[in-house]
Amino acid sequence: MRHKFRWMTVAALALSALIASQAFAAITWGNAPGAASGRVGPNYSWNNGDPALVEQGSGVLGAVYVTDTIKGVFAQDDGPHMGVYYTRSTNDGGTWSKGFRLNPKTVHGDRVTLAASGNTVVAAYMDQKQYYQGNQSTFDTTQARFVWIRRNTGNGVNASWSPKVKLPGQNNASRGDYIYSAASGTNFYVATSTTNTGKIWLWRSTDSGATWSGPTEVGTTTATDNVTGYVGGFSGLPAVAATGDDVGVIWTSTAGGEVTARVSDDAGATWDAATVLEASGGNANNGYAQAAGRDNRLAFSWTTAAGAFFRIYNTTTDAWLTERTITTFPDPDAAVPSDLDDGGEGAIIALDAGGEVGISLSECNTVQGNICNNPQLSLANAKETLVWRQSSDNGATWSAASIVAPVTNNKGTFINNYGSAIFHDGLPYVYWNAHNSAYGFYTNQLRVGTGTP
Repeated sequence: MRHKFRWMTVAALALSALIASQAFAAITWGNAPGAASGRVGPNYSWNNGDPALVEQGSGVLGAVYVTDTIKGVFAQDDGPHMGVYYTRSTNDGGTWSKGFRLNPKTVHGDRVTLAASGNTVVAAYMDQKQYYQGNQSTFDTTQARFVWIRRNTGNGVNASWSPKVKLPGQNNASRGDYIYSAASGTNFYVATSTTNTGKIWLWRSTDSGATWSGPTEVGTTTATDNVTGYVGGFSGLPAVAATGDDVGVIWTSTAGGEVTARVSDDAGATWDAATVLEASGGNANNGYAQAAGRDNRLAFSWTTAAGAFFRIYNTTTDAWLTERTITTFPDPDAAVPSDLDDGGEGAIIALDAGGEVGISLSECNTVQGNICNNPQLSLANAKETLVWRQSSDNGATWSAASIVAPVTNNKGTFINNYGSAIFHDGLPYVYWNAHNSAYGFYTNQLRVGTGTP
């Protein structure tokens, strides 16, 4: 998921078309086993890169977050500075280690993402020169924003983090956007779009993050985001997925919302021709694509004002499978509150063995003409609820909805959106941003699903 930050207007896509069939949903959601609460990291934190939650082994999870409140003091340009942190759980999310700061204490950091394979963990984040001074935002979208990585070869143990490394090919004119990362075997990837040029960049490492090449220009975008206040230019919002030596990238390629994907079967050395997955509308209400890889599947999702869609690239046959639909709006599922089903944002993908697929969606209503809401307004009905659907046949059929996080008036779960979804030891885990409508309070939340969909 992608956090649209505290002073931004959250606008999201209307979700998906008709479900092929539904079954009774028996998944129930709660805190991780042994967890005192669902919170990961401190209050006043968020996640805004993809993925932000990864599986690092049986029982072992890693997560990243950003916070602008350091030891109780709100971040300022003269200090303290906004921080990106890594945390680790060795008991399935029951407890988490103290956050390990990845960026220097003298520099603002944001947009952190995490990828893991074997004992190697790579975190990518973006620095920025300004954030706040006093009670005034000082963020300047025209300033350079660089992507950095830190590497850990000890499965996330704090003592094993390498020094920060700036990914190659960036100069003082570079302005990155939100970051997406993926890993498979010894191959690691980091993707972003350049807000000043519209290029879709992909860096790759074939030696578990020790060295990096690129950026490779896998495509371009003419889509822009000059509305939210946190991009300031072109915004293709690429997502990357990997399995074996196959890697795929999906992004919004035009101002009209064309959604495009490219696939490589040699770890990103060469690329197939671009495939258009959606002719238009993929950026309606700041929509964005998602991706995940496992076994012989590269899975992609995107949304338009008409629906949320899902498609798999089969790496064994080198072929695109049939496009699938997740749900329609208004959502016909009785489990979804009737006043919160006009639209949604972020069809976040989780893949498990066989044909198992999970999707988390933030579903919402229309407030003053906006889907899903305007976070500046603090409207009582500007709410979102987090919904899960699951498929055991690669998206041909979907379960009925189960509610990961219901809308309440509690300030920590008032609006639930963005984030990450994975299967861990056979169970679905969803990690997301929970905040009130004006971003006056915000936390990272984790829930685990049990039962059979």
